[in-house]
Order: sequence, then structure tokens, then C-alpha cells
Amino acid sequence: MIAPELQALCPNSVTIQPFLSADSYSKPTHGSGTAYPCLLVRQPKMIRTATGQEKVSTTQIYLTSAPGITVKDKVTLPDGTTPVIMHVDTYPSDTQTSYFEVIYT
Repeated sequence: MIAPELQALCPNSVTIQPFLSADSYSKPTHGSGTAYPCLLVRQPKMIRTATGQEKVSTTQIYLTSAPGITVKDKVTLPDGTTPVIMHVDTYPSDTQTSYFEVIYT
């Protein structure tokens, strides 16, 4: 369970749709979306993608739970845009019973 103090730091909400499959043309199919409270930070940050490329992330999404997000999933920001997920980091909390995820778009 996430502390109420940490939840108070998450004024935004994003919708995550899990990747289900891809057709023969590599067009992805995603499942139904789930809304998660988060903190959105819009600042340039150099990251390394899952393929090892260096890219600039323009938005970082801090989630107070670890729903198992991958770079194949789809994220919808509060303004309705759906940026590509370039990288996901997962960090254990102090108690080791919950996790925090950072999505780089």
C-alpha cells in the first residue's frame, strides 16, 4: 500500500493499455485502459532505450504502483496524446512491498 503522503504528490492521471498482440503488419492491439495516479514531469532527459540507443525523453511519468508496464504498452496522457514509451524503470520502495515505476516518453 502506498502512503497517503506519496499519493498526494500524484496530481495527474494517465491511462495505460496493455499490449495484447500484433498482426501480420506489426500493427499492435492493446487491451482496455486502466487509469493510474501519477506525477508528470516534462523536461528533457537523456535515457538509454531497451535496444541500447541514447534518446531524449521529453516526459517522465512517475507511478506509485508497478502494474508491469512494458515499452509495447500504450500510455495516454491527460491532454489525450499517446507518446511512444521508450523505457520503463522499476524501483522497490523502502518496505519492499510496493514498487515505483518511471515511464520515459
